[in-house]
Amino acid sequence: MVTENAGIAHADAKSNLKSGDSRRWLRWLLWPGIVLVAFSFQPVLAVYITAWVLVVSIELILNRFPSRRVMYACSVAALLFVGVFTLGIVGHTKTVPSAVTGMGIQDWLGLEDHSMIVTCDEAKSGNLMAIVHKGDFYRILGQEWDENNQCPVELTYRSESILGISALPPVADAIDSRQVISDYREHLRGGIVGRAVFPITLVLGTLPLAYLVYRDRKNLFGRRIRL
Repeated sequence: MVTENAGIAHADAKSNLKSGDSRRWLRWLLWPGIVLVAFSFQPVLAVYITAWVLVVSIELILNRFPSRRVMYACSVAALLFVGVFTLGIVGHTKTVPSAVTGMGIQDWLGLEDHSMIVTCDEAKSGNLMAIVHKGDFYRILGQEWDENNQCPVELTYRSESILGISALPPVADAIDSRQVISDYREHLRGGIVGRAVFPITLVLGTLPLAYLVYRDRKNLFGRRIRL
């Protein structure tokens, strides 16, 4: 009987959201999605600062009020923040005549980045920088350039806004129908990288709440029989 009761107590402790183990794992699950948003929108200073303020605030709140409701509230806040910067991004894709006005190769720890500066008047953003595949880089480099050191291309870009309200800088998706890797190194929204990062961010934002529901499943879904 003692062994059986000890086993039940141990199982209850595992499912207790107020335990130190639960809070520790929740912290590890809360910050990745928010931090990924911060790096995805690093050139947008307001978004970058807001993301880090949210991370610090959640950490302080969990330390001060480690209750079940607070843990749920922090998880929902993280999910809403991540959701706004994934599902809440409203974009309009457009392909317009443009020109490559600069090209360069950067070596990052032995990994070469092949970048292009694309001038696009219609995008109303001046110059866009795109990281491209090595083959696309040398293909355009081998084309004819005019007297102003410009090579004509077609740029596919997205003009985005947050929930259709706050405008974001446009991001490059393709040059001459060739998908770019990213619009530039500190910006994880354009091209192939952007298409991969957005769903990953949403999954990471969902994990904390899913973890809490799993740990708290007995209280949420269990049937209590009154004697």
